[in-house]
Amino acid sequence: MDIKIITISREFGCNGTEVAERLAKGLKFFLVNKKYINESMVKHGLTEEQLESLEESSIQPFSDTRKKYIELMNRLILEIAEEKPIVLLGRGGQFLFRNHPYAFHVKLIGSIESRVLEVIKQYKLDKVSALRLISEQDRRRDLYINKIFGGDWHDPSLYSLIINMDYFDVSGAVKMITRAIKIAERNSYVKFEGVSEYPKDATGYIPHFAHSSEEEFAKLLDFYGIRWLYEPKTFILECDSEGNIISAFTPDFYLPDFDLYIELTTQRQRLVNYKNRKIKRLKELYPDVNIKMIYGKDYKNILRKFGLI
Repeated sequence: MDIKIITISREFGCNGTEVAERLAKGLKFFLVNKKYINESMVKHGLTEEQLESLEESSIQPFSDTRKKYIELMNRLILEIAEEKPIVLLGRGGQFLFRNHPYAFHVKLIGSIESRVLEVIKQYKLDKVSALRLISEQDRRRDLYINKIFGGDWHDPSLYSLIINMDYFDVSGAVKMITRAIKIAERNSYVKFEGVSEYPKDATGYIPHFAHSSEEEFAKLLDFYGIRWLYEPKTFILECDSEGNIISAFTPDFYLPDFDLYIELTTQRQRLVNYKNRKIKRLKELYPDVNIKMIYGKDYKNILRKFGLI
């Protein structure tokens, strides 16, 4: 398994920006940070003044405009991650890619004493002002994560690696992350004896998968000799008065030997609910169709069972 997404979460004053920049440069990964996101947002029509009020550290309330901004930002991050390996700094990456099979999540922490010293040095502040800035930044980050992802970013189970920056400089942290990734890749690798590097469907065709999780699932099916087809059929769920299709659903896999459709989902709950509604409607319209949803937790358990995570 090759790590393709590295998320860096950090307490304020732990040199997260420097660690992310050096890590991305050393691994030749694309760095997704505030600068990249802002440039992307400007291309979508936002002004620099709007960005200042909408970004992660803003104290502005979560208006409809800000919600749309965050949805667009998340979509842009997901799209770039499909194209190339990335290092993502902040932006709730540990939640956005929580169930991604090729993601590695890092958190940088530090004592309040070391963080105060770093903030004093970086921002030329006195001790009281540094403490106040750290407290405010931590509060804003907690609010952002809770409002957008409904989670607690302090939960250690979210991370593949937590580094206490009291004991490491930037260079040391980058080396530790790099080594940890190599160990994770080595320990997670499973060789599928007799299975092609590129999974083939029941007709011998090698499809282009929309997501890496689908390709990994296809390899598991190949490994056990289970014939499959990728997105072979689209079911019409709703049409307008003129017969134009309004809603349709295309399951990820069809297993002809079991007459069973499989839909994978490693997405957030909101999108899972959307898929569930479609599947419910599909069953109402096509009662003879057998379909099963494999949720993110179930899929992760499958990967863990076979040593893929």
